[in-house]
This record gives sequence, structure tokens and C-alpha cells, in this order.
Amino acid sequence: MWDHIFVDNNLWVNYTAQHYISFMVYGVLGFLFIRHAHYNWTEDKQWKYLLYFCIALWIVQYAKVFTRWKLGIFNPHIDYPLELCNMLPVFMTAMAYLRNRNMWALFFIWIFVGTFQANLTPTLRDAFPHYEYWRYWIIHMGLPIAALYCAVNFGYRLVLKDLLKAWIWLNVLGWTMFGINYLIGSNYMYMQGKPNGKTLYSAMMDYPYYLIQIQALVWVLMLIVYLPFWILERRRASKESL
Repeated sequence: MWDHIFVDNNLWVNYTAQHYISFMVYGVLGFLFIRHAHYNWTEDKQWKYLLYFCIALWIVQYAKVFTRWKLGIFNPHIDYPLELCNMLPVFMTAMAYLRNRNMWALFFIWIFVGTFQANLTPTLRDAFPHYEYWRYWIIHMGLPIAALYCAVNFGYRLVLKDLLKAWIWLNVLGWTMFGINYLIGSNYMYMQGKPNGKTLYSAMMDYPYYLIQIQALVWVLMLIVYLPFWILERRRASKESL
């Protein structure tokens, strides 16, 4: 039994029943969590349980590091929690603790530009019931759920200047990671090479030219993320003018 959980199986295949079911199950659970909080909890209780939720994501993420170290297979080139989606549970925990709208805007954009698309083109290798399967889906679906939770329950909205801030800080983080990769010979945040498998990166030019292309792609994705908020604001302004 334990071998099924702890021994790598390399059986994951994108766009199969397991992929679609995983996405839908976590999506439904996230919807129910947000809806229950919206209709049943006070604002203070909403913040408290969001904090617990983000801490749980943080624990799940760092449990992978401990598990791989305990199994004797920890690889510093790939297993440090230095990918964007690995760091975001810590960032979101800080946001929930401080109840900070500006931090939410920054991380919301990062989550839906970077983390959420990983649900559509997963770089996962190990299928159910491997521990990495659980970690991957809990983190990559849990983060969008936490971000949407704030928009629904606290009325948080993006404004246009949030995009520029998110782009600047994402570059600061990315180029910092470029330096770390250079020092330890890793490829965190894919700053030194494309990820394996079929992802958004597959349609881009080879290294290092895709680092330029990705700047334009980030802006396209950020504008798409901003679009629903722009539409909501236009509708609100239209109603107020009547």
C-alpha cells in the first residue's frame, strides 16, 4: 500500500479522465468552501478560516520537502520550494494574517497568470495515489480558491495599476531566481530552460529567447485576468449613472 503512495510511478498523462476529474473535484470543493464562508461566517471568521486554509497549503507544500528528504531522494536542483507556486502558500499566509488588499492583488495576478494555468497543462509525473499527485492538485487548485475567496467574501477588486506592480515584482522574483539557479545549477521558475512536457512554453522559442517572449505573454495573461474586474466596474458605474 505504502509503495503506491511513496514510490514514483510516472503514470500521469495530461487530458485523461484523471486530469479532468481532479480538476472538477477540487473546483467543486473550492466553490462550496467559498459559498459556505460567504453565507454563514462573519468577516472575522472568514479571515480566520482563510488563514487556516493558507497555512494548510503551506504545510502540504513543505511536507513534500520533508518526505523526499526522509526517503533519501531529495534533489536540491528540483526539490527546494522555489517555484512560484511553491512560494505562494507562504505569501498568501502572510496576506491572510495581515489582511492586506495590496498583497492580495499582487498574489491574485501571480496565481492566475502562473499557477492556475498549471492545472490546464500540468507538469505532474506521478498519478493517483502518489503523494506528489495530492500535493500538486492541493496547491495548484488551493491557491486559486484562496485568491477567489477574497474577491467574493471581502469584495476585493483589481485595478489597472495592480498589473504594473505585479509585473515589476514578478521580474524581481524571477531574476533573483535566475541568480540562484546560476549558483546551484537548477532551473527554478524555468529561468534557465523550458519545462519538460507539453506546456505553454512549448510554443515559444528556445532559451534564452523565450525569456523575452514570456514578458509579452505575461502582459497578455494579466490583461485577461484583469478583464472580469474591468467589466464589473463598468457595469457598476453604468448602474450608478442611471
